[in-house]
Amino acid sequence: MESINLDSLSGNFIALVDSEKGEKLVNVIKVLSHFKIDNITYSLEQISKVFKGIVLVISKAKINYIRKVTTNSIVNILTSFSIITLTICLLFLRSINFSIGLLIFTSIVGIYLSIEVFRQTIGEKSIISGLCNISLNTDCESIVTSTKWKLFEYISFGDLALVFFIVQLTLLLIFDYSTGIEQVFIIYKMGMWITFPVSIVSIFYQWKIEERWCILCLSIILILNIQCILLYVFIDSGLDNLTIPIILAIVLVLLIVLFAWKRIKKLKLELTSIKLNQIKALRLSKNFSFFKYILHQSLFYYFPRNEKSIFYKSENSKHLLTIITSPLCGHCRALHLNLAKNFKKICKNIDIHIVFNTDTYSNDINIYRYFHFLSLENNFEKFHDEYLKFMLFNDKDRLMKIHEINNNKIDKSFDNIIQEQRKFCFENDTLFTPLIFIDNQKYPSEFDKDHLIHFLLEFSEA
Repeated sequence: MESINLDSLSGNFIALVDSEKGEKLVNVIKVLSHFKIDNITYSLEQISKVFKGIVLVISKAKINYIRKVTTNSIVNILTSFSIITLTICLLFLRSINFSIGLLIFTSIVGIYLSIEVFRQTIGEKSIISGLCNISLNTDCESIVTSTKWKLFEYISFGDLALVFFIVQLTLLLIFDYSTGIEQVFIIYKMGMWITFPVSIVSIFYQWKIEERWCILCLSIILILNIQCILLYVFIDSGLDNLTIPIILAIVLVLLIVLFAWKRIKKLKLELTSIKLNQIKALRLSKNFSFFKYILHQSLFYYFPRNEKSIFYKSENSKHLLTIITSPLCGHCRALHLNLAKNFKKICKNIDIHIVFNTDTYSNDINIYRYFHFLSLENNFEKFHDEYLKFMLFNDKDRLMKIHEINNNKIDKSFDNIIQEQRKFCFENDTLFTPLIFIDNQKYPSEFDKDHLIHFLLEFSEA
């Protein structure tokens, strides 16, 4: 551990210290040349004897930032409540029919869902986010952040929906006071024709490209269909009522909303980036004592294993590394690259267990059988090289390899261990890839996976 000058610190900091019950985290308050822990005062010499490392230094600036975030959260809640209250009051004070009222209500719901889509793109979670993972085939975040089509690097489905619903609600609230509302409905009906191809593209992308579903996106499409029925079945309007001033007013509202959202989105992305950078700065990325402390607080996971498992037995077997992975997982690539690059450094002391989380009735089951077979026929390093090679294939080469695998006879005797591991992952909620476990305890999310080898070497030398 790097030497830390405790005397140079000021204010508050959280530290890892030795106690009668082992290592623990404590809040330390420095007063002049003394240190207070749980209302007990220690001298510099006394605290140095039990001190293991700094976890977090709390400066005045950080406290102000936390207070600012809390204040902003309260302001956001009050602002949202005020907008909803004023909108409801406005609807009650005005004479509107049921169809227009339902159109306004669906617009508000559409705005909320569109905001949730945007929050998914920046990694923010909310209560409704739980619906995005109600099954193995649903994942809102991966859909809305996907850029497998170049088109989605420039156009966001969530942004289009948000602008559409805000413009719609604004025009409904403005023009319902005059006869201009009928002309607005004409434009709405025209606009609905644009939403159809966008909705179809979104559904096709989820179905065929990502092969999973975004509940938020599907909900927005449902709202658009409801509005389409309202406009074409229950609301009458004709092209003969359309006037140039109304068209110009609608275009003006659209431009204002587009400009405002562009500015707000840019500001939000900047604030999110700053927040993430501050969080990363607070992490002790390579503090082994803190890492070990957090690791040992987690539950134990004893994954099923037999003679058919993909398992590397090291010379000394000091520690066990378990990885839940998939040859089809793009996020796993960097982890296996790191493992292959540093295998020689850890191979003497670290056992390695590779676990696949897949069903035997999956369309890709032969790929998993193939790699199980490969691990039994070759040493672990050769198996892992082939595994990594497969992950690094481009789409064309990967499809050719899959075709080759499917055309060869594969031993199905691996299905038992594959199904056992799948059942274990499902029962213990370890469904995502990659997941890392050291000595059957889950790798702490507070630490970057890129530092895995560093911590494994620390364990080996301990």
